[in-house]
Amino acid sequence: MAENGMKIDETPVLASAEYVIVMNDGTSGQFAVSDLGTLLAGGGVLATVAVTDGLNVRVTSLEGTVIAGGVPTAGGPVDAVATGNVTRSGEQTIDGVATSASRVLLVGQTDPAENGIYVTAAGAWSRATDMDSGAEVAKTYVFVEGGTANALKLFYTGSTVTTIDTDDIVFAEAQNGNFLLDELNGKAEDDVVVKLTGAQSVAGVKTFVSAPVVPDASFSVAKTTGLQTALTDTASRINYIASGFGGTANARTCSVADGAVGGAPITATRGITIHGIVWPGTNTGNVTLAVNGGPALPLLDEDGNQLPPGALVSGDRPSVFGTGSDWRLLGKGYRRTWDTRLRGQRLQTVNFTNPDAITATTADGTISAKTRMQFFSGVIGNGANSGGPVTIDIAGLGPQRLYEPDGSDPAAGRLAAFTNFIFLDIGGSYVIVAPAPASVDTSDQLAALSVPRTLEEELAPYAPPAKHIAQAMLAPLAAPAGFNWDNELMPLVVSVVNGVYRVIANPRELVDPRILTGPAIYVDIATGSDANSGLGAYFGDFSAAKLTMHAAVTAGNALGVPYRVVVMAGLYAESSFSSNGNVEPTQPVAFLAYGGRVKFRTGQWSLSWTLDEGTTYFTTLSSTNRAFRTDVLTAEGLYTELTLAADLATCRATPGTWFKDGSTVYVNLGTEPGASDVALIRSFHGARFLTHTDDFYMEGFDLEGGITGAFHADPEADRNIVCVDCTFRYSSPSNIANQQDAFRVRRTNGLVALFNCDASGGAKDGWNFHEDSYPQMYVLAVNCTGYLNGWNGAGSCNAFTTHDGVIAAVIGGEYGSNAPDGTGTTVHCIEQTQTLIIGTYAYDDDLDGDGGAGAFKCSNDAQMWLWDTSASATGGSLTNYAIEANGGTVLKRNHTNLAGTEEASGTGSIGTF
Repeated sequence: MAENGMKIDETPVLASAEYVIVMNDGTSGQFAVSDLGTLLAGGGVLATVAVTDGLNVRVTSLEGTVIAGGVPTAGGPVDAVATGNVTRSGEQTIDGVATSASRVLLVGQTDPAENGIYVTAAGAWSRATDMDSGAEVAKTYVFVEGGTANALKLFYTGSTVTTIDTDDIVFAEAQNGNFLLDELNGKAEDDVVVKLTGAQSVAGVKTFVSAPVVPDASFSVAKTTGLQTALTDTASRINYIASGFGGTANARTCSVADGAVGGAPITATRGITIHGIVWPGTNTGNVTLAVNGGPALPLLDEDGNQLPPGALVSGDRPSVFGTGSDWRLLGKGYRRTWDTRLRGQRLQTVNFTNPDAITATTADGTISAKTRMQFFSGVIGNGANSGGPVTIDIAGLGPQRLYEPDGSDPAAGRLAAFTNFIFLDIGGSYVIVAPAPASVDTSDQLAALSVPRTLEEELAPYAPPAKHIAQAMLAPLAAPAGFNWDNELMPLVVSVVNGVYRVIANPRELVDPRILTGPAIYVDIATGSDANSGLGAYFGDFSAAKLTMHAAVTAGNALGVPYRVVVMAGLYAESSFSSNGNVEPTQPVAFLAYGGRVKFRTGQWSLSWTLDEGTTYFTTLSSTNRAFRTDVLTAEGLYTELTLAADLATCRATPGTWFKDGSTVYVNLGTEPGASDVALIRSFHGARFLTHTDDFYMEGFDLEGGITGAFHADPEADRNIVCVDCTFRYSSPSNIANQQDAFRVRRTNGLVALFNCDASGGAKDGWNFHEDSYPQMYVLAVNCTGYLNGWNGAGSCNAFTTHDGVIAAVIGGEYGSNAPDGTGTTVHCIEQTQTLIIGTYAYDDDLDGDGGAGAFKCSNDAQMWLWDTSASATGGSLTNYAIEANGGTVLKRNHTNLAGTEEASGTGSIGTF
């Protein structure tokens, strides 16, 4: 029974709610559930069907307003937008922006078919290449960078265009915070609003004293204040532009461009983003941000970590988003997150006087920083690049190499005049994204050598230092019979395109993959301290850098995992590398140059000179055994070595000499030396490794000096050593009678791979490889060089030499004469070695004056294959051998002797294959 005695039907299926809910209003007796509904509506608890129908129209309008499937313009942001009709010719001022070959967006042309993106000019404008066809128009976003009224706005077109300049292109602003509400109000018709006035009767049920709904068009939906707020209040808007800045670099304040809509102030509601917060200086600690007079909330990185000192600097314009309890930078790990470091940059003033060393500024002024994965675009050439390495220095931030997507240098003439290039910063170098290179004539290619599994493997997305061509251009070709290269260790795939020999390999994939994903220890000679941790918050963060490389190695060793030593470009001296050989890695390791070349010398980079007499000057520096002029280079691009005089009197009388008396060093250049005009190489150990036995990788280093070599790896080890774009020069032994090589690797069971490296000016050999009873060493030298090796009467000096049972592949490159103070053949392979040489030039002009010149030489039981090679031997008063085999076997294919003869003697033979 119910409370007032009404019986409830006991049937299991109730006919209606009338059987469940009854009410007594206290005056009129019992009434039905429909009466209850009317009472609830009248009291503001429920809305009528007419009201909910009106809400449905607004939701439907919202669904019709959402932009779906849109994509940003391929060419990036525009400089300004014209919202009214403009003349499409001549440079002019649009929304406060003075155009100059600028990208501009037209959205308000009298003829909508004229709308779109244009590039301004002194004459007629042209449509931008990323919106000059119908297929490029529909569902496209365009972001506006500049302008007085329209900066940082976003425009969208959904127009379907078949014929450009004929079909209309209609844009709508999609960035203004009020556009959605305006759109909804425009779509929701007034007649869906219930307008009941006065006393109302619900037939058959009840008469109400007042209307059950608000009696005008501006009603609020009853008991749905959350939804009403979502449609009108600032608390759920998405994007704001900052203004009204105040505070400090550690405690910043700002307001938003439209601080209230409907009277509601902005708060740190989850999901809100604020753009363009101008930073006044460098933060020195934790950072807070207060918006519109609200609380000072922490400003963190995207992961919720406190910002380190220096994360924000003067002129930064970060964007932030609110989580409700803090603000976070928009963009993980980036310091300048909105203004210049995430958006693409268009080059403006480009200087390619040297077409292989390009400098440029950007369209929005000189940027102060850039970041990995940032795009740049512009004309970067005049068609005169040489086909060798190309660098681009943007905004004075340092030159970086420019590569094709396959890792090769741009071909000669690739950077054509009047051609807009898009390229990507990949961290330390750039990769061309568009346009694609022209198809390559492969008629002269030398196809794959013994490729049992390479053609089934996919190349890495990029391998900047290596020389590549597409695998589709290759066809298998058997290696010479008897050449026992291990294709399981590294498949050897060789090609030649336009006369340049290449090996398909990503050097970074030839070492333990944990190295290049492991922790990075940073080194900076300008700002570092060995008291720092060496760690960074993101790749390229040098704020806690070490000062020396050996301190970074010590820190890396302590981690107990493979690691990288990332070294800022600069000049490093004396014990900086290995603490004079006392500190070595204990883990697989990579040494990576950052922002340019890392130059290390076992000596000073700047010296103070005092006049002795005449043109002789002196300085004080101990342990000096070799001296070079750095201001006068040889034809090979090397320092010019000074001759050690027998005494001080001879030095004073003879320009081009030097002399040392204890720690006092005298030089006579025939003129006053500048601070950096002389390199005095001291007897220090540089990159010497006597205990390190793990994989080793080095890229972008220039090493000068070293007692046992500029690079010396000696212990018995099962590992790979890979060097890319490095030079190893001017080794200087402490015992002048015990000359050592520029680059020396011994007792390594594995691969020693060298890409675009040079070993010159060694006290004995340039490149030297010995197994010393610990096989099996494989050597790959791709487009490497070696010149002017040998010093102080050293004998049997070679630019390149292999010993024991080393198996070597020498691809491309050039190897030249010994220095006047060292004797020997340019390329000499002895004992049981196997050496395949492809596309290489070797020459000897008998600069040492021993009466014999020799380019290629094979001895003992060695085997040498010369394929598409050339040789020159001149100047010898006794012999001039382009090829000599006084033992072993030399086999030729398409070899050319430019000068000199061939000589087989003893057990040696010379033939073809």
